[in-house]
Amino acid sequence: MRIPAANPHGTAAFCRDVFVWTVNVDRPDPGFEDGTGHVIGHFVADLPPAGHSGVRPYIYVDGVDDTLEKVSAHGGTLVDAPYPEGDL
Repeated sequence: MRIPAANPHGTAAFCRDVFVWTVNVDRPDPGFEDGTGHVIGHFVADLPPAGHSGVRPYIYVDGVDDTLEKVSAHGGTLVDAPYPEGDL
């Protein structure tokens, strides 16, 4: 998965610190691997944001409240309030 990012290295660090992803920042387009090892990709600066009509990946977390605290601690902001999705 190639994820557009204005600051690829900052986005990689954010995902490492908040979602505990493995990241490789020793390249211009930092690579990542999610916690399961099944989703891999790069953060890239050469693609425009997908906007409202683009693909919107969902990230599974063990605790929404704890994760939202990490998001805030690392400079992120809540855009939409949490809501149930599926039967997880």
